[in-house]
This record gives sequence, C-alpha cells and structure tokens, in this order.
Amino acid sequence: MFGAERKGSATLLAMAGPHTLAETERQVTERLRDLTLDYEAMAVVSNLFRAASSVRNHLERTVLASVDLTWTAFVVLWVVWIWEPVETRVIAAECGISKATLSGVLTTLEKRGLVERARSATDGRLVEVSLTVAGRKLMRTLFPTFNEQERAVTRHLDDLPTAAEALRALTQATVSPPVWRLRGLKRAQSPPPLDTRRMGGLPYSGAMASSDVVVIGGGIVGLALADAWLARHPGSSVIVLDKETQLAAHASGRNSGVLHAGFYYAPDSLKAQLTRQGNQMLRAFCAERGVAVRETGKVVVTNSAEQLPRLDDLYARGVANGVPLEMIDETGLRELEPLARTHERALWSPTTAVADPAAVVRALADRVRERGGQVLLGLPAVGAGPGWVRTQHETFTTGHIINAAGLYADTVAHWFGVGEDYRMLPFKGLYWYSSWPAGTLQRHVYPVPDPRNPFLGVHLTVTVQGRTKVGPTAIPSLWREDYGGLRGFDARESAQIAGLYPRFARSPHHDVPGLVRTELPKYSRRYLVNQASALVPSVRPQDFRERGRPGVRAQLLHVPTGKLEMDFVVREGERSTHVLNAVSPAWTSSLAMAEWIVDRIED
Repeated sequence: MFGAERKGSATLLAMAGPHTLAETERQVTERLRDLTLDYEAMAVVSNLFRAASSVRNHLERTVLASVDLTWTAFVVLWVVWIWEPVETRVIAAECGISKATLSGVLTTLEKRGLVERARSATDGRLVEVSLTVAGRKLMRTLFPTFNEQERAVTRHLDDLPTAAEALRALTQATVSPPVWRLRGLKRAQSPPPLDTRRMGGLPYSGAMASSDVVVIGGGIVGLALADAWLARHPGSSVIVLDKETQLAAHASGRNSGVLHAGFYYAPDSLKAQLTRQGNQMLRAFCAERGVAVRETGKVVVTNSAEQLPRLDDLYARGVANGVPLEMIDETGLRELEPLARTHERALWSPTTAVADPAAVVRALADRVRERGGQVLLGLPAVGAGPGWVRTQHETFTTGHIINAAGLYADTVAHWFGVGEDYRMLPFKGLYWYSSWPAGTLQRHVYPVPDPRNPFLGVHLTVTVQGRTKVGPTAIPSLWREDYGGLRGFDARESAQIAGLYPRFARSPHHDVPGLVRTELPKYSRRYLVNQASALVPSVRPQDFRERGRPGVRAQLLHVPTGKLEMDFVVREGERSTHVLNAVSPAWTSSLAMAEWIVDRIED
C-alpha cells in the first residue's frame, strides 16, 4: 500500500498508532497525492483510520490488559507472527518505530520468553526474529482465526493495482461495518491536526517510540517525578521531554536556591505538608551527590510594631508545621547577623539553607539516567492526549503522562481538557548582586510578608559561594519567557495574558492596586536596593550593580474568581497527571512532591 514493506493487517495495526491517526487529514493526503483519489476513496481512508483507532482502543482495554503487553510490543509480536523469521529492520519499518525502541521492546519480549533473535542463515550480518513456542501459543490463544484472515487479505491486496483499491478492499475485509458500532465502543481520541506554526515549520517525521511514563518538562519537578517513579518501579521506561537544549533554563535554574524550612504556609496546605519533608530530602540528595549546601539559616525581621502580630502568626504556623523556629530579640539577632536590624523581635530559622539550583537539577538528571530513564532535551511537546505525546520529530505512546511544564503547564493541561478555569499569570523576578566580599552577610534576611499576596517581599540572600544578592521583584509580565528585551515575546500570548488582568485587578482576594504600586517601581535598581535597607541598613545602591539572571514565576490564576493560587495545584486527567501550580517553594519541595504525586498515580 504505502510501500513494499506494508502489507495486510500489519498496515492496519501501524495505522492505529497516534502519529498515523494525526495524519488522517493532511499527512495521509500528502502520502497519496500522486494517486487519483475521488471523494469516495478519501472517505474510505478516513473510515479506515477511525476504525483502526477503535480496534486499538478495544484491544488495549481488553486483550492487552489481560496479558500485560504495551501496544508497541503487541504490534511487534503481530508482525513477527505473520512473517517469521523476519529481519529487525523490516519490523522497525512495519511498526514505524526506531531501531533503539525496537531493541528495547525485543529485550522485554525475550525476557518474557515470547521471541528469540538469531543471525540470518543467509546473511550473518542481519538479525532475524522468531516467536518461541510460548509466543506462538499466546498469539493463537488471543487470535485463533486472525492468521488465516490476515494471509487471505494480504493475498487479495497483492492482486490489486492501486493503493485506492487496496484501501477499499482492506476496509471492507477488515473493518466493515465500523467496529465501534458492532461493539458499542466509544471512539478513541485522536491527536489534533498538526499545527506547523507551533512546530517552527519543521517537517513531522512520524517516528514512534513507546514508554511506560512520559514527563513533559525537565525542570526540578519533572525530573523529581521521573526519579521517584523509577525508584518505585525499577526497569520501567520513563522519558522526560524538555523543549530547551540545556537543563535548568527556566525557574529551576533561575530561583534563589534557598532551601525553605516550611513555616510560611497554612498547616492544612500542601506546601506545609511537603516543604519540611522536601527540605530534608533535598539535603540528603545533595549529600549523596556531592552538591554543596551552605548552612545560612534565615532571620525574618520587622520594621514596626504593626508587623509583630504577623511575626507571631508566622511562628505559630511554623510550630504547627513541625518546623524548628526560635523567636529572638534584637540582641539575639545581632549575634546571628550583625548587619540586620529589627523592631523588638525577629524569627530565626536554623534549617533554612542554600544550594546552587542548576547544580541540583543537573545532579538529579544524572540520577534519572542512572536509574534507566531518558532525559531528552530540545524536544518541545507540540500536542498530547491520553496515551500519546507528540514532538516535532516523533510521537511517544505511553501508559501515563505527567505534565510538569512549568510556565506552560496550563497549556498542556488544556490539551487534556483539564484545568480549563486556570490560566498562567507570569510575574518577573529581578535580582542584583553586591560587590561585598564573600561572607559579608552570613544569613538570609527576609521581611514579614504580606499575607494577601503569594510573594515574600524584597529580601537579601546569600549564595552558596557566599555572595549577597537583593531581590526579587514580582512585576506582572505580559509573556511567559520575559527574561529581557523582546526575547520570547509572542503577540498572541501577550494579548491572552493582558486579557486576564481586568479580572485579576477586580479580585477581592488580593490588594492588586497596592501590588502594582509597590512592584513597578522596582524596575529601578536604586528603588529596589533602598527597599532592602529597611532590613540591612548598610545596603547602598552603589554596592549592587551586577544584574542577576531574571526569572519568571509561573503563577496560576483561577480565572472565575480572579484569585492567585497560593498552594500547589495538582489535577488528574485521563491517563495523565498535571502539576498546574508549582511555585516557590517547589524547588525545595520537589522530591517530597514527587513522592506524593506518584502515590496518587498508583492509587
């Protein structure tokens, strides 16, 4: 049909793959454009693909589930069963998968005693695959009559002169009347039409690969989820996809690297539950992988009597969350951090620390690879649905998809019909580094935060190298990757985000006018540094001239209420899990969050 290597129901099975279903309208037409096809013939093509989709849906839910086979493994078994002994290159071509993917599938099938590989008797350079006795028994048990049907259809196809006639014959012989009408099945969901604008105009190759789990997003949360899954399920296949060509390109590498203790958050929140545990787990991970952690601790200071009740509230939250804290006076503060000042009292957090965020991400990616996972960079997801993820170059079939796409988590979730009341509202964070000698400031120094907004205010932090920096801002941004200039600017995206601000501005949950009044002036370095002088009086604008890497906070907005989500937000979809709001302290909480999410998936 589409080449000498495509024959009979092996073609039908290959057509049931997501990448081919996605080609129904445009790609199939292109592949058949050299033929003279009338509307009737094209209708046959469309019917064939829909029927193939339903065949696959039925088989996956019934037959394959009973024998614990992935779809790709089943297609490989089918091809070997019909044509054995068959060369591996022919199997890869028939199934539309890469040689590397085929090798992994064959290894799994060999371990189960279903196939065996051997050198070709006619050409020792080639490898042929045959079913074992157990493999043939399994296929005959599952499909007692399919073998003869397949051979009859194949012989009929070989006698037909055109692909159009072959398609008609195959449709009538195999899937007419439509399978979903006979069995009362719901049609399987097919991928949306290819959008070449989102693919950068690159051609879609149609290659397929399979995996037990695919994680969209290779930041700290996505890698932690892959790591947790592999720790629970050794030997399973996990693929992490990231659109960037290097790790830690966004928030995971642009945050302060502070290991938060967990005292800011309401005791009934996920942040409270996961931050203290995450702090301990991340420390242990850094010790295991040789990533440096600087034990700075943190002081939270006040500048007026009006702030003391809020300081008491923070202390009470920390105690409720099981976080080690100490209320100290001005003398105690001078002993811990001579440069800081407070009004009467301050809060001391001894378990707050700092590490290099990018170094942690790289170390975690290394452990994912060591545990058998794949971290594939430079592969943006351009579409996804239950059981499949499509990139520019191939489609991955999978048992479960985890969306950890950060700034784009809402976009990915909407592909699944999940979280449609939510939109991402980005906020830009700027830092400035001081020229002070390393170690001048010994502790992180934070203000008492405004409880109406999910930001901690301008503060001074110490890096793992001992340098001091001031920031961040929380400036509303009009596009997701607003790191400076017009890089990453997208007019359509900006219009959509701008459309959210009227609803946000009217929100009764936040002091939005006050937020705008305090944040926009922080574009001025002098203004930003002067804000920090209320915490450390010796801070001067002339000492902070080195700009740090800007970051963008992936803040989730609940559109109907205009409320910024203060807690982590995770939602389930069909064969998918979506991490919609993973804002600070997600970097600290990542390992504990991953354990919690994997528990939910397994339940």
